[in-house]
Amino acid sequence: MEMIFTNGPDSEVYLDAVKWRLRQRGLNLGVQDRKGYTPLHLAVQSRRLEVVNLILSHPLANVNCKDKDGNTPVWLSTYSPCDEIAVISVDFIGGRGGLEAPSKSLHHAATRLNTILLRRLLAMPGIAESLRCSHSPISVTAYHGYVNAIACLLRMEGVEINGSGLIDPPICRAVAHGHLDVVRLLVQQGARLNVNESTVATHDTALCIAARGGDLEMVRELLRHGQIDINLRNQWFEDPLMLATYTLLFEETPGSSKG
Repeated sequence: MEMIFTNGPDSEVYLDAVKWRLRQRGLNLGVQDRKGYTPLHLAVQSRRLEVVNLILSHPLANVNCKDKDGNTPVWLSTYSPCDEIAVISVDFIGGRGGLEAPSKSLHHAATRLNTILLRRLLAMPGIAESLRCSHSPISVTAYHGYVNAIACLLRMEGVEINGSGLIDPPICRAVAHGHLDVVRLLVQQGARLNVNESTVATHDTALCIAARGGDLEMVRELLRHGQIDINLRNQWFEDPLMLATYTLLFEETPGSSKG
């Protein structure tokens, strides 16, 4: 029954058929196919902007319905290259209530460098609370080393660049994965960045991580931050100098190996 919302040519006759179906009494917009897709999922996936608009205009439209993989139409829209559909979906949420798992949509928007969508998602009520126990857009892009996305996010108000308490701080994730350009951008934020934050499991600061890895350029970049504390220790009471010394001794010991 839901196939009328996605099949057919892009024509007035086809759109009239969709409008007619949406006016029928007893219409179930939550009907799902074998993948768990609703008509809205299918319309988003097939990038039919007009059909998405028509479904969202229906009082029973639900953007938080999930397929068998747990993905909502909004999630699919932010993953899709069709920016217009993503923006319409997010704007619809702003008028009707909350969005489930908005952090996933933020991640897609950030990695695709979709600044319009990012601004709309970040302006949604309750977005900060939803990100508290999840990876922030900065965290995701720092992990992957998406320099352009980081630069875009840093220009936006309200984007948190520090850790959440349950997830390793973005600065630590960037250092751990060797993304020097990302670290440089974060360090340039000055007091906005808590450069002395540590990882959740081992309490290593970004400087500890860089020192342990013997990454001199990374260490130099971190030391440019005016509030860096070189004496902070991890859970084994090792400070950056000790870690750098261990690394140097290990590398210089004849026949040593990392087995």
